Order: sequence, then C-alpha cells, then structure tokens
Amino acid sequence: MTLALMIVLRRMVFPACLVDLSLLFGKGKSTLIVIFNEIIEKIYIKFYPVLKFDYCQFWESNLMRFSQAIRERPPAMYCVGFIDGTFNKIARPIVDQEGAYNGHYRGHGLKYQAVVTPDGITSFIMGPDNGRNHNVCMYRESQLDAMMCIAFNFTNINGPCYYLYGDPAYTASDHMMIPFRRQTADEQELAINKSMSAVRISVEHKFAHVGSLWAFLKYSQTQRSGRSPVGLYYIVGTFLKNLHVYYNGGNQTSKKYGVAPPTPEQYIYGLLNQ
Repeated sequence: MTLALMIVLRRMVFPACLVDLSLLFGKGKSTLIVIFNEIIEKIYIKFYPVLKFDYCQFWESNLMRFSQAIRERPPAMYCVGFIDGTFNKIARPIVDQEGAYNGHYRGHGLKYQAVVTPDGITSFIMGPDNGRNHNVCMYRESQLDAMMCIAFNFTNINGPCYYLYGDPAYTASDHMMIPFRRQTADEQELAINKSMSAVRISVEHKFAHVGSLWAFLKYSQTQRSGRSPVGLYYIVGTFLKNLHVYYNGGNQTSKKYGVAPPTPEQYIYGLLNQ
C-alpha cells in the first residue's frame, strides 16, 4: 500500500511520463495505470461520503473560531467560510460532448463546488457535474442548505445562525450571504461588498493550491473521460491537498486568518468517525 500511494503521489505531481515511472518503480506501464486508478477509487470510496460535508470541521467550537477570524476583517458577524465553483478541463469526451462543453471556458470539462474555511481546509466538496451546468444548479443538487441548517443554526438555544459567503450567482438565505446589489446599495453596503470580496479570494486560492500541488489535474490530455475515472481525480486531489495543509501546519489562507488546522491524525480520525 505504501508503494501504491507513492505511485499515486508521483503521478499526480506531473510531469510524470509512464515510461519514467516504470523505470522508477520497476512496474510495467499498464500495471502502473491499474494501480493508480485503483488507489484513486479506494480513497474516493472511503472518504468522499464525508468530504461532501465534514461535520467535524463545522463543530460549534470551530464555527466560533472561524467566524471570529473572519469578523476581524470585514464586518461579517457570523460568516464561517466561502463557497464557489471551479471548472476543470478534460480531453474532449467520446460521449456527451455537448454536456461537457462550456462556452465561457471554451473547452470540455467537469465542474466542482467547494467550501473553504479560514483554516485553509476544503470542508465541503461536490462533484463532478457537467461542465455546462451553473454553480447554482450544483448548489441545489448538493442539498448543502439542508446540511447547513443542521450544523449552522443555533437560534433554538438563543445562539447565532452561521452562514457562508458566495458570489452573486447564489441566492441569499439564512445560511448564505451574497454581495449587495450595486444598483440599490448604499455607501456602507458597497464598502461591505469590497471588504468581503477581498477575503472571498480564499476559495480561489484553494482551487489554485490544488492545481499547483497536483499538476496532473490541470493537464487536460490526461483527463480522458470513458478511459479512466477522471471525475474522481479532482476529489481525491482535494483530499490530498487537505492532508498537505495539515502536515505542513497550514497554508496561505490559515496564516492570513491566524487559524491553525488540526493535526493529520485528528483530521483522519474525524473523517472515519462521522
């Protein structure tokens, strides 16, 4: 298993030509592909059900820490994270080319949606979805609002109702804050928009961090739908990114907000015991 994980990590960092990997690990190219995809699938099956909404990340004590860290910058009282979607390019698929094509990005790909918390961890990830689908469609399909209602709402004990911050494409609710409309916003609301926009960049940093760690994911010609489980690659890459943050004691986001992530052992224990 250790060797298999090494093969996965080495291939994910790319450039990793199969010929070079074959020389490095002493395995045939076809064997390496089988090992790589099998381990990806095992990690996905084991952890994706809880990666979809990591309740341990959203314990009340963590929500208090996250909201306090964000509150020190813009005037957002109970914001605990930031939500956005990303488009990951793939090679042109053989089947359903129209569903995978996105005119804005001028290419075929899959969409994912994620929530980043101030400790630099991706505490929710949803996907993959067709490249042409809108972020709001993914949000509704994910039932994230129902999960936030369980984890974020403490009004029944005279506590706060926490929420996420997203771009104007989302719909405002008790658990979702979006920018004020420029046409009707006053000066104070425009100032809030500006300050929240500056901190919402954290979720963009998350997507960039995954791509910089695992360049394999950003090379579309390695992402061939129908020949390999390309939809799982980005999910597993995000999980491995979280582990990288834990083992390195934080990242750009956690240092910005001054919120240290838990240890790798605490993270894995929490995922396995939900």
